[in-house]
Amino acid sequence: MIYYNSDGSRAEFCGNGARCLLFYNFLKTGKKKFKFIADDGVHEGYVLNKKGLIRVSLKIPENPELDFKIKGIKYNLCFANSGVPHTIIFLKNIKKIDINRIAQKIRFHSHFSPSGTNVDFVKRERKNLISIRTYERGVEDEVLACGTGITASAFLAREKFKIKENEIFVKTKGGEVLKVLFGKDKLFLEGYVKKIFEGVI
Repeated sequence: MIYYNSDGSRAEFCGNGARCLLFYNFLKTGKKKFKFIADDGVHEGYVLNKKGLIRVSLKIPENPELDFKIKGIKYNLCFANSGVPHTIIFLKNIKKIDINRIAQKIRFHSHFSPSGTNVDFVKRERKNLISIRTYERGVEDEVLACGTGITASAFLAREKFKIKENEIFVKTKGGEVLKVLFGKDKLFLEGYVKKIFEGVI
């Protein structure tokens, strides 16, 4: 899988893009289990039902960081690379923040140079449910959902809040709820994919 952002830059991985790719291949071949290679390594994929419930593996972040500061930013930051770099800010309210203004300062900060970082704003709703808003590198704006951001945020929320459950549900800006499952040596992102268009070029 080779993935390009909307600005033409190439990203190491895309969780939601991978889920779409798996469902597309299922519709074309009928296969339900996949192994595929992205720029960040080898992944597994599973089609769990014909309605489009897809599960894809992501690597467990190496050397995650919790609650650190960088110059010029007032928030406590957390960091995890779930295939691509994500800086996470845990807040009590993520609805009223000026996400683009805050995120752009972090995304282009020298601390994360040269590749920059995605920026996620996360609220713990209850137990093993979190809400997320994501500013995506390569889009340079807020997006409705980001699979790697969902996974990185769930991973860090489990660490930060000492969540014991092996699955965390994540409510996205677009309103969908995806699930992150914690395995022994990998993470899994799970959610529905819907075919909305087919065309010919």
